[in-house]
Amino acid sequence: MVEISGQAFEEGDIVHFENATLPENRTRDYTITAVTPHGIEVRSSDFRYRFTCATATRIGITRATEPQDRSREVPSHPTEL
Repeated sequence: MVEISGQAFEEGDIVHFENATLPENRTRDYTITAVTPHGIEVRSSDFRYRFTCATATRIGITRATEPQDRSREVPSHPTEL
């Protein structure tokens, strides 16, 4: 677990970045795949990103209340691909 902007996040959480540069990235679902003391790694589709806590704060990390696009979710088991 890591705390960013007063919110606790952990692996498996689906998040959004409300201040992302591109509008389509603001509502895209990202799944947290790793948590470190200094930040997080997220995945969306075939792309992986690493953000420090400061960067995640700057780009507006929030927990997704409901996935926007279920086709972009990371399967819980590799055989689900």
